[in-house]
Amino acid sequence: MSEISPLLWLLPFIAGCIGWFTNFIAVKMLFRPIKAIRIWGLKFQGVIPKRHHDLAHKIADSITKDFLSQDDIKSLIAKVDFEPLLKKIIIKKWDEKIDDVLADIPMIQMFLPADKIESIRDKLVAAFCDGKGTTAEIMAVEISRKIDLRDMIYQNILNFDLETLEGIIQKIAKKEFRFVERLGGVIGFIIGGIQLAIAVLST
Repeated sequence: MSEISPLLWLLPFIAGCIGWFTNFIAVKMLFRPIKAIRIWGLKFQGVIPKRHHDLAHKIADSITKDFLSQDDIKSLIAKVDFEPLLKKIIIKKWDEKIDDVLADIPMIQMFLPADKIESIRDKLVAAFCDGKGTTAEIMAVEISRKIDLRDMIYQNILNFDLETLEGIIQKIAKKEFRFVERLGGVIGFIIGGIQLAIAVLST
């Protein structure tokens, strides 16, 4: 059996370092570089920045399909009791504008005394606030029509700062990322050990 080179015994450690470094770079390249760069004619960009638009589309589709649909929004809005708010708004606006109306058309007061005008106001309030939830249902339908939930989610994700997102994910998955890096080192060490064993047995 020929003598084994001392450097060959370092093979598991070298392979372990390579495995760790490879996974370290892979984790970093999830986000970095944020803006595409070219090196020797090759374009490099982090996975998430590169697929930002696609991810925004997929997340928006998933949320609006499986978690929060237009019908869900409509149902939530329909449960809100808008009547006290509407009553408050109508009375406030009525009180603000009625004096101007009476000033422009003073003859109204000849046929409609103050108590009658208040009665009209109360009937108007009652018409909007019927106590049956009809107003809430109408508003729910109209609001859900006007709101494009999917586009809103898509735009919010698209406009979200990628460096901030990276910081959030790094905080959440810090332990997992370290595990992936170390696992690369362990696997590299094992592979290096196997190569060393083959080299020793073949000499």
